[in-house]
Amino acid sequence: MNTPGEKAAFYIFHILPEWLASVVLFVDNIRKTFGTGIAGDLRFKDETDKEKKKRIASEEKRKAKKAARAAEKGNGGTVENVELSEKNESGGLQA
Repeated sequence: MNTPGEKAAFYIFHILPEWLASVVLFVDNIRKTFGTGIAGDLRFKDETDKEKKKRIASEEKRKAKKAARAAEKGNGGTVENVELSEKNESGGLQA
């Protein structure tokens, strides 16, 4: 490792993996991509389709209650301009 070319190649090949790791970690939003929180994924098992439907239904029920309370207080029934979703025929959700 005496010539400048050899030194440059040595440092490029030794620093390149560090730069690539940094780029991968900082460019992508890992929390958004994998749906984790600040402490990671704390669940011991993933939710089933049945559990997911139940959770979504309870979230919509909670939103409806919040909208009803907001309507009683007089701001027109809107909670942060969120419209309630309705289930369509296929069991999915419409926005």
